[in-house]
Amino acid sequence: MWLYEAGSHTEGVQNLMYLIGNRVCMEGFIVADHFNLYPKFLELVISYIKQGKITYVEDIAEGLDDAPKALAGLFSGRNVGKQLVLFSKE
Repeated sequence: MWLYEAGSHTEGVQNLMYLIGNRVCMEGFIVADHFNLYPKFLELVISYIKQGKITYVEDIAEGLDDAPKALAGLFSGRNVGKQLVLFSKE
């Protein structure tokens, strides 16, 4: 887990000897490698959204005065879901 406080994160692999000793393989995952599956993914996900199986959560801060607190909350884990700042209901 990444922490945002200064000094709480050290660079580099910390357990390299464990990985080597156990012959662990590590491979990256790039979404572009599977772009050919995107139409099938959309078909599946859109049907789930229409059925209500996939929903979203919005964390709404109201007004410009609450915007800095909402931004800071992104880095402390305070918000849940998509963080929005509502400036006007019109």
